[in-house]
Amino acid sequence: MALVLALATALVAGAVACSGSSSTSLPPTTGILIRAETLTAGRGCGQDATQLFKYVVVVYQYSGGDPNVRGSYDSVVTSNVFDCYTDGAFISLPTVGDNASFRLEVFAYNRPSYDLTPTNIEAAAVLGRARTPEDRARLATFAGELREQTAPTWTTECTATQQEKVQALASCDPLAPGLEGLGGGAVATKISLNTGRFELPDGRVAVCATPPEDSDAGADSEDAGADADVADASEADASDVDAGPPVTFARVRVRARIGALVVADAVVGCPAPFVTEVVAEPVRYQLDVGLLDSAGVLVDPGAQTTCTVTSRTGSTTSAVCPDTAP
Repeated sequence: MALVLALATALVAGAVACSGSSSTSLPPTTGILIRAETLTAGRGCGQDATQLFKYVVVVYQYSGGDPNVRGSYDSVVTSNVFDCYTDGAFISLPTVGDNASFRLEVFAYNRPSYDLTPTNIEAAAVLGRARTPEDRARLATFAGELREQTAPTWTTECTATQQEKVQALASCDPLAPGLEGLGGGAVATKISLNTGRFELPDGRVAVCATPPEDSDAGADSEDAGADADVADASEADASDVDAGPPVTFARVRVRARIGALVVADAVVGCPAPFVTEVVAEPVRYQLDVGLLDSAGVLVDPGAQTTCTVTSRTGSTTSAVCPDTAP
């Protein structure tokens, strides 16, 4: 029995020694980190217009003045672009003396905004590894280029203090629409609907009975030709439909809603467009459309349709209506 216990003790001791000598744990990392989940919370990560798709981080270090004031951190150190599901990590950033604090500007994009200027956005990765004097000079003004040459869906500002052998988490303000998160002013975000012509669910075409006003009697021949082309196109569209003569209307009632919540309700005289300002966040809206006569009465029980639009921060976005053509 004593021999068995001795052997067991030796085996356990050997196992512990072996385990300690073959450890595969990674060494601690010095750097700062933005958790992706703090940016995507409440929005999601993906290619839908209401989701975060990619984000750029520009890192600034202390340049002098009061170290407790964010504006004292205005010397660009590096930048990078990240997919929405990837944490924004920066390793072993250079410090100024004993000041290891940094300010980070975050420019976040949904897929439609990213697709407008992908080259400008992806430059963050190249410039973040700047080696040539030219790239370093451009890196110094890169954040300004992001503000002026891209259309961020959201922005925010973060702070972080790098610690030796620690990946310190950045503290970020909530994302705000457009450039509001970086001190920019609020931007007008609108949705619109053209009211000159609709295709109804039963296949009929509905056209505005009121022609556009000729507000400029001295319009040149090119404009007149364009008006004629529009009129010809409308007649051609109507003639292509076999469901009967076109329905005519004088007014359009539009109810804009998010699910069951109505956010706008208006009647406009066609062909004037319906336009309304909405929140700056990208949101998908449904527009319930009813076609009315000059007295405001529905011209026909079937003269109704539903259009959709997803707003884009800082822009006016047009609704898309069903196309019933074969």
